[in-house]
Amino acid sequence: YEDMGKLAPGVRVSGVPDVGGNHTGGGRGSLVNYGSSNGGSTLMLDGINTDGTAGYYDMGAVDEMIVNPSGNDPEIPTPGMAFQVIVKSGGNTFHGDGLYAYQSRGLQGNNIDDRLRALNVSSGNPMDRYFDLNGSLGGRIVRDRLWFFGSGRRKEYRQELIGFVGAPGADNLYFTTDDEQGLTVDRESNAVAKLQSKLTPGQTLSYMRHYNYKKQDNRAR
Repeated sequence: YEDMGKLAPGVRVSGVPDVGGNHTGGGRGSLVNYGSSNGGSTLMLDGINTDGTAGYYDMGAVDEMIVNPSGNDPEIPTPGMAFQVIVKSGGNTFHGDGLYAYQSRGLQGNNIDDRLRALNVSSGNPMDRYFDLNGSLGGRIVRDRLWFFGSGRRKEYRQELIGFVGAPGADNLYFTTDDEQGLTVDRESNAVAKLQSKLTPGQTLSYMRHYNYKKQDNRAR
């Protein structure tokens, strides 16, 4: 929720901000309110307190989000920020949406000048590739009685790292001038499924399941 939380007044990203998706999988822990991270943050997902659970959520499944940097209602049991998130739902009319974002190495600049080259700096940490694929669909199973919603998302960010060797060169030796540049790859996959059934005119039963998987290649232990 870093991308949306940082838009709220009084909230900022701690450390290096996300640039072009290079913080794929960023979460609440990277946000601070009014210069302090004391109290942490609370995530209410469709009215359920999810504190104590870890994970990365599919923003494509979010219908509405309210970010409270401070001054929360009594329903929030802890200090700090609070996120009120409403997940999309199905209805009698079928609806869906999709997103595909892509960025390649050719869409970024290079700030290496002659002074840096004289210091044997030939590159920074350039992005190799970034993509974000998201799709969702909702509708009815039984009109006025049973509805469904589903969403899936896949993100990937590939980046070169200064001093990181991917493989030896033609001499088959590491740490020589012909070493191949190494890449770090950050992958995130999400899926959301939601079912709702109208039991009585004033009661609705809701079931929701989230799946998330995050992997970062060549990450130090």
